[in-house]
Amino acid sequence: SFTDFDPDGSQLEGTISLTKAANETDITHYVFYWGSNSTSKQSSIPISPTATHLLVFSKNADGEMATGVNVSINDNNGSSCPGSTVSVGGHCWTAAAPGNSCALACVGQSGLYSSATETYAGSSGTSAQCKAVIDAVDGGNNTIGSGDSSCSIYGLGCHKISAGDYARCITIPTNSSETIYTRYCACTP
Repeated sequence: SFTDFDPDGSQLEGTISLTKAANETDITHYVFYWGSNSTSKQSSIPISPTATHLLVFSKNADGEMATGVNVSINDNNGSSCPGSTVSVGGHCWTAAAPGNSCALACVGQSGLYSSATETYAGSSGTSAQCKAVIDAVDGGNNTIGSGDSSCSIYGLGCHKISAGDYARCITIPTNSSETIYTRYCACTP
C-alpha cells in the first residue's frame, strides 16, 4: 500500500507498506519499480504523470519473479489540508501549543508530521518562509523579533517565544518532538 502525504502536485511523500510473502524460502529481497501501468516497469525515475503504479517483485539469485504485485499511485495534488491547518508553500501548517510536539499537533489535525517543518520554515528553511507560515497561521503581518537563533539545546525550528517575539532555530536540526514554546508545524493530510 502507499498513500501520498505530500500536498504538492507531481510530488510524492509517504510510506510503502509491503506484506512479506507467505513463504520466503527462495526470496533474498524485494525490488520496487515505478510502473507506467500495473505491469510495465519504467527504467528511470519518472516525470509525472507517466508513473501510475508502484510495482514490487521478489528476487533471488536466479532473478526476479515474472509478474509482480502493484499498487496505484494517487497523487494528493494539494487537494486539501487536514483539520484547520493552512496552506503555505505547498504544505499544510498548524501551531503546536507549548507542551505539545509537532507530531502531536499534526495528529490533532488528522494529519501526520511533515519534514517540511524543518526544510521549509525550520533549520533548513529560510526566515522569510518562517515568517510566511507565522503570518498565515497567526494572521496579520508579524515581525520575527529574535530572528535566526543559535539554539544550542532545542530543535524548535520556526516558533513563538512570546506575543510578538518569533524566532527560527538554525543550529540544531528541527525535529517533531520538542514541546516548549509555540511551534509552527507542517502536517501531511
